[in-house]
Amino acid sequence: MKQKMDVQQGTPAPMALKTLDGLGPLHVYGIARRIEQISGDLLAVNQGALYSVLR
Repeated sequence: MKQKMDVQQGTPAPMALKTLDGLGPLHVYGIARRIEQISGDLLAVNQGALYSVLR
């Protein structure tokens, strides 16, 4: 069973930008879910943190 790891502080911004660069415009849930998919569901992205980064 895989255990999800929290994303370290300061890392959501580059991951979000890379995701948006590859896929184009997405909402926060879509960005978070894509990052989790790419990590093989090992990372858990806090949508609130991601929202504040994008804001």
